[in-house]
Amino acid sequence: MGSPAIGNLSFLRTLNLSDNGLTGSIPASLGRLRRLHALNLSHNGFSGELPANLSSCTSLKILSLQSNHLHGYIPHELGDRLTLLKRLELVDDNFIGTIPASMGNLPSMSILDLAEMNNGIHHNIHVLQNTHNT
Repeated sequence: MGSPAIGNLSFLRTLNLSDNGLTGSIPASLGRLRRLHALNLSHNGFSGELPANLSSCTSLKILSLQSNHLHGYIPHELGDRLTLLKRLELVDDNFIGTIPASMGNLPSMSILDLAEMNNGIHHNIHVLQNTHNT
């Protein structure tokens, strides 16, 4: 998965690499997949921080990264730029901090799954009130 060539698949709409035993960092080159609608990297061994440049995948509707070894903060850019996002699954990872307030600006969000955060993200659910309806 370390090949930057994956970012050259510019017409790719769905990438499902779940349950493949992949390790290392999530490749930054995935941020070049502007037409990607669904990215599923769940149930692997990815580690490190969630790359903020995934927010460049502005067509993303589904982002599933659950059950890896990701840590750090959830980038606020996800809420700022992924305006079509409907489903975000970060279950059973090691994120810390708070849920970015920008997540409350996602008009299509129907599933936000942050269960089993090993380090305990502060669930500031009040920020998730959709500001588009106010």
